[in-house]
Amino acid sequence: MQSVPANAFVTQAAIDAELSEERGGDSNIIPPSNSQRVTGSEDTAVISCGVQWGPEFGKLVALLELRKQEAQQKGIPSAVAVGSYLFSVSSSGFSAGGYVAYKLSANDVRFGISTTQTPTGDTANVYITMGSSVLMYNNGIEPVWWYCKEVIAALGGELTWHKISRIDMCVDLWDVPVADLYEEYRQGHVTRARYKAMYQWGNDISGFVLGKGDITLRAYDKRLETEKNPTKWDIIMRRRCPEDWDGRDCTRVEYQARREFLKSLGVNTIEDWIAFRASVIEYLTKDWCRVCTAFKDRTHTTRYELSPLWEKVREQFVLWMGTGQAAKRTFADIQYNGEGLVRMAIGCLGRVVASRAEGEMYSLDEFLTRCRQVLADSLFSRDIEGIQERCILGYAASNPYIGPPLETTWDFVLDE
Repeated sequence: MQSVPANAFVTQAAIDAELSEERGGDSNIIPPSNSQRVTGSEDTAVISCGVQWGPEFGKLVALLELRKQEAQQKGIPSAVAVGSYLFSVSSSGFSAGGYVAYKLSANDVRFGISTTQTPTGDTANVYITMGSSVLMYNNGIEPVWWYCKEVIAALGGELTWHKISRIDMCVDLWDVPVADLYEEYRQGHVTRARYKAMYQWGNDISGFVLGKGDITLRAYDKRLETEKNPTKWDIIMRRRCPEDWDGRDCTRVEYQARREFLKSLGVNTIEDWIAFRASVIEYLTKDWCRVCTAFKDRTHTTRYELSPLWEKVREQFVLWMGTGQAAKRTFADIQYNGEGLVRMAIGCLGRVVASRAEGEMYSLDEFLTRCRQVLADSLFSRDIEGIQERCILGYAASNPYIGPPLETTWDFVLDE
């Protein structure tokens, strides 16, 4: 990834100055032209980092501990300056992928720093959360990531590795009520998501959600969501709003992707994300979920035509991400722990035998006899051939090179 020049990152002070100018304040910052406005960007990012701290790390921890105690006494964050950077230090720790002792905030970016000088294995000792305001105003993650690396260096650390724990990506549909998008979704959609929910504000549809866990899709009324946050709405107006907007509706379409999903696509670092995000969104808007108009053949869902508004969603993502082939998910082979499964089976059988036992068992032979009877009672009422096939296939899947052939048969000899 190419380096980002220092003046490319827009600080919170510059954001405040621009917004002050918009509200009639004094500022010499030139507002962005309409050509600088984008259709979307990353909206939140959580990065887990392995940082090797230098010899002055003990002094940094002592300073942060002092400022943290001051914040606890005063009940408000305490300020600390490191080089040319000014941070606020929270009275509490930081939790994002893991709990660490200190939380520093600046420019809508939060840094969680642990007391560990060297990362242990793949366990991070620094966590970074990028907020939506700084990502929107910088038109994406590249300048913000450059800023984060500069901060780590200024604090005396060397970034040795990092991985994305969560990343959100969004676009805004201007002049589109969220109720219209929901109606198209209700009439026809194909999705891998199981969890689905619709939300209302009074009698009006305010949004809907698909999925939980590794992938979540949210579509909602952005104006309603920012009613109590006018600063965020001002940023949206300056960075996203087209000049011909009628001033009424704005629908946010937002995906949240977490670590396991990203890893299945081979996306681990920020550099991976920048290189492959177009392919990721192609998968999310086409394979994972799509809103359709014509259900001509339910046995071939790929032939369904996309609805007009869903086509618009995809177009808005392409305008800032570019185009790419849909990413393919890969999953690690399941490795079965044979000894662990045996212990589990013994434990399960032991509980059943104990619940049925009439009197105490004094020998291993007696225990095995009762286990055998429990299995016999269960297996006589089931499909033996089906059990054989599932067991063989399961064994072959866990041992692809030494698994038994499918024609292998097992003989069950049970007392009647």
